[in-house]
Amino acid sequence: MILGAEIGITIYGLIALIRGKMSLGKGRILTGTPARILGVIGLCMLPLVFLFGFFYGLMATLQGIDVTQMSGIKLIWIDLLALAIVLITINVLGNIFYKQQQNALTQEPPVLGTTNHL
Repeated sequence: MILGAEIGITIYGLIALIRGKMSLGKGRILTGTPARILGVIGLCMLPLVFLFGFFYGLMATLQGIDVTQMSGIKLIWIDLLALAIVLITINVLGNIFYKQQQNALTQEPPVLGTTNHL
């Protein structure tokens, strides 16, 4: 089930990267560069899990632990940690980008021939 979620996030990230459009739920759609940034973060899911597992195995080997005899529950926690990191990052950045997108859409466009002095 965790692998399915990881593959789903990776595919969703790839689609967002290609189309430049990502749905954040509740009718909120992010477009353009911010959607592509979140798509790249979604694509980082599987490499992140690989790195976590690699470093966990490396540290266990350096401590003299036989990695073939390790409990699978620890590896599940590594997958859940990587999944949580990516989902939280996409959610937080998605909300920030969506608010910026909405603010940019509600601002009045500048009138040609006028200057904006601060």
